[in-house]
Amino acid sequence: MIARSPVYVDDPVDILVLTQTFWNSLDYHVSFNDVDEPCRVDDSMILRNDSLPVWVAQGDFVSSAEFDNDGHLTSTRGLTRVALTHRYALAGIHVVKLQVSGQLTLRGPIRRAEVAVSVVVRDWPSLGDVIGHVTLASQSQPAYVNESVRFVYAVENVLQNVSYRVHFGADSEKKVRK
Repeated sequence: MIARSPVYVDDPVDILVLTQTFWNSLDYHVSFNDVDEPCRVDDSMILRNDSLPVWVAQGDFVSSAEFDNDGHLTSTRGLTRVALTHRYALAGIHVVKLQVSGQLTLRGPIRRAEVAVSVVVRDWPSLGDVIGHVTLASQSQPAYVNESVRFVYAVENVLQNVSYRVHFGADSEKKVRK
């Protein structure tokens, strides 16, 4: 089993279940370690293509499968793949488990197997966390009414899609240049 990790709260956790064989007589369930019921996996969910998702190629995952030093599956030949998605409402480490159970022979005992991965779910960072420390400085000498005053601002991490504005109180606002 492979799961995209880390992710943020309410972002999809993509899960890829990989099996050598898929037996219809066995029960496959994925549990998410939260309030949601386990998800039953059946043969109608099997992926028909052989390509792995982009997030696997980017290395943003945790896995119970074997990978080589370059982050590639040691072998994908003959593997059955099922893709699932789940969203977590709370930050933390969540254990995703694949539970397989059933009889391998008609009169044999019920067997159980379990594979698990731990997914890291993070809270969304605040804008302050992302841009870091902000400093606003003005000239040190007194200013008179209707006289211009120069301000300098400094931001630890400048983001292109963030608008920076300085509010002077009373309805006066100026957009600052980057």
